[in-house]
Amino acid sequence: MYKMMSYRPVPPMFADPFFQDFFGAPRPRRPRGMHVRVSEEQNAYIMEADLPGVGRENIRLSVEDNVLTIAADRGTGKAEADASAQHTSHVERSFTLEGINVQGITADYVDGVLKVLLPKEQPAEKPEVITIAIGGGEQPALTDGE
Repeated sequence: MYKMMSYRPVPPMFADPFFQDFFGAPRPRRPRGMHVRVSEEQNAYIMEADLPGVGRENIRLSVEDNVLTIAADRGTGKAEADASAQHTSHVERSFTLEGINVQGITADYVDGVLKVLLPKEQPAEKPEVITIAIGGGEQPALTDGE
């Protein structure tokens, strides 16, 4: 005869992904995108994208229709004559640029972190105030354009 097993919840300690490998439970796959942090300063936004293991030559930044796109190709494996021995992956993220001076965007890549400086647009200057002199009671002559 078969013995019926009762269900017992997994203790919180064993719910950790580390233990799931041992007990054969499938681990949820995390998307392998790029992690991006954005901070705001007085005159600019600073965007930092984590791209470890990506060569500077494999990163592309572009702006089209006020959308900033960061694209990167990450390769694994050794460079060999057999291209099938290498595995590459592509990650890409896009961001809408509202209130950004697109011409002033700069970027640096150091130690696997792409740092993009997004300067804020300066508010439009207010028109100069014009003072109008008030006359002493004489009616200005209006002409009919003749």
